[in-house]
Amino acid sequence: MFLNFLKMFTLGILTSGLAIFGLAAPAHAASMTGVTAVTTTPLVAGQPNAAAIVITFTTPSGMPGGSGTNSQINVRVPGTTGLGNYTACGSAVSVVTTPAVGANGGPTAVACLQATDRISLMLSGGTPPSVTWTVTFAPNTLTMPSVGNGLDVVIDSMNPPTANFDNGNVLIPFAASQKTVTFNSNGGAGTLAAQTASSSTALTANTFSKAGFTFNGWNTAADGTGTAYAEGASYAFTADATLYAQWKATLANTGFDGAPYLLLGNLLGVLGVALLLMATRRQTR
Repeated sequence: MFLNFLKMFTLGILTSGLAIFGLAAPAHAASMTGVTAVTTTPLVAGQPNAAAIVITFTTPSGMPGGSGTNSQINVRVPGTTGLGNYTACGSAVSVVTTPAVGANGGPTAVACLQATDRISLMLSGGTPPSVTWTVTFAPNTLTMPSVGNGLDVVIDSMNPPTANFDNGNVLIPFAASQKTVTFNSNGGAGTLAAQTASSSTALTANTFSKAGFTFNGWNTAADGTGTAYAEGASYAFTADATLYAQWKATLANTGFDGAPYLLLGNLLGVLGVALLLMATRRQTR
């Protein structure tokens, strides 16, 4: 009997402790949802964004507001440059919320501050459970990192005083780096446009010509001592290069003069005919 009572008492103490701990522990906010980042012109490592970058996300949980408890959402674009240091966003960044600011219980005000590789959205009022944000970086606002696979957009929000965090991220891949092959006629005539690609591609067909010569492929060296590429061969396009046309002399342009030998051959032929006629006359006498 006593043992059963002790077990029940211990279980009650543990249950009460867990309940108290659960009430005391801060609740963690749900993750960001619907995080997207798009641009109409491919991003290039080390280059500014040629077109606007539009970032959207939804804060799934309500964010507190009011004096001393302002909420903050950070839109981070690590490794980029061009935003400046703790200044108002101005024309560089635009922010739109759905529901609209101040409507249907939406945030009463949003202050946009830019700092190096992020912007901070400061809310002076709370938000309802589902607010969709559209943050647009104007063209030529961000210079991409010079290394990496793309632009990594990271969203996080801090809800004082409980310091819960929402977060989410999305990657915009960089465009494959394009390389250019320039074609040199190497003494020939005609034109052939440079070829640009970002992966292994067949070389453009030759249109150069050279009197007395036939085209004999390409080479990375004008004198043919470099790497050779046949007509229409695949080129990796991992580096810029100049390819020089290689020429092979035709038979008529080998430098061999056959005229004297042709004349001698004709003379020998005439002499042979004369000797044959003389021999025939002797036999008929």
